[in-house]
Amino acid sequence: MLTAVSMMWLILSSASSRVKRSFQAINGILRSHLVVSLTAVSLHGMTIVTDLDRDHLRSAVLRGNVPTMLAVLLELTADERWVAPRYQPTRSRGMDDNSTGGLPEEVQSEIRSALIDAVERWWTLDEPSRRTLDSSEVERILNFTCSETVPPDFAPMMAEIVNGPQIKPATAKCDERLHAIVIGAGIAGMLASVELSRAGIPHVILEKNDDVGGSWWENRYPGAGVDTPSHLYSISSFPRNWSTHFGKRDEVQGYLEDFAEANDIRRNVRFRHEVTRAEFEESKQGWRVSVQRPGEASETLEAPILISAVGLLNRPKIPHLPGIETFRGRLFHSAECRASSTIPSRSAESEWASSVPEPVLCRSARPSRIVSDR
Repeated sequence: MLTAVSMMWLILSSASSRVKRSFQAINGILRSHLVVSLTAVSLHGMTIVTDLDRDHLRSAVLRGNVPTMLAVLLELTADERWVAPRYQPTRSRGMDDNSTGGLPEEVQSEIRSALIDAVERWWTLDEPSRRTLDSSEVERILNFTCSETVPPDFAPMMAEIVNGPQIKPATAKCDERLHAIVIGAGIAGMLASVELSRAGIPHVILEKNDDVGGSWWENRYPGAGVDTPSHLYSISSFPRNWSTHFGKRDEVQGYLEDFAEANDIRRNVRFRHEVTRAEFEESKQGWRVSVQRPGEASETLEAPILISAVGLLNRPKIPHLPGIETFRGRLFHSAECRASSTIPSRSAESEWASSVPEPVLCRSARPSRIVSDR
């Protein structure tokens, strides 16, 4: 899930306003789908559904996004009556969640009641596996619930998310000559490690920091957190009961550490190993990777496979500010902020260089001025 959503955010950054509206509707579908599904999944294996369970379900549905619940209803029932014009939501406006779908109250109530009935029937049948939707059906549901044509490129990604992770069995051990080097133990590097292990490919992860997490390990400024709902900013095969809708840095870092522990990833990681150069040798059809440890001589590793998972938010961008060379106070980038960082007491004002779009400031007893390069 994490990879697909990240790709969609990248697409979104350069998309037209129509695509952005479509994505917002899709995002709403995922969010409310999770609200309803998590309520039901929490009751897995129960043969008796209590009144309290039903109250929890009704509470979740009451707060749910109507176009989203319509999509869930179509998935659960495959009933074509729900694609009649009467139930088609209006288009979202701007980046609004379009929570009511622009539908009359009586139609909204009809959809909510039908969804409650469908989920309760699912419980009664002891929660059978939900049907798998192919890309064309997902595309049709998205077009209807968004009330516009969603770019077809979204359909395969959304089908993968809606249908859930497909667990791949580990394969037999590969040829010992086939091995890999992964650069970085952030999210992408750890996911690559899991897939390599499943494929039986020996590998090493080279990480310049002291632990896993990548950008989340490095960035510790006050208020750091996700700007995507936490249930979406998750690895599909490793769900978490997040404490807040938008997880803060410490909880996200803890989640990634738990993922590493659950998948025994650290055994493949060389911490405090920074890659300084990688060169492909045509004659050997392989990579030569130079690695540096603090205070030690450079080491060279070789492998036929090299996966770069270096990330984008771990190298601070220091803006050129007039007078920065002669500034005599303490100066550091927000990405290098640590809990122990304080503003020098000798100065009533301190200037910070920050490349984040909104100002961030470590707590200080003295007033400070924030300078941003945005």
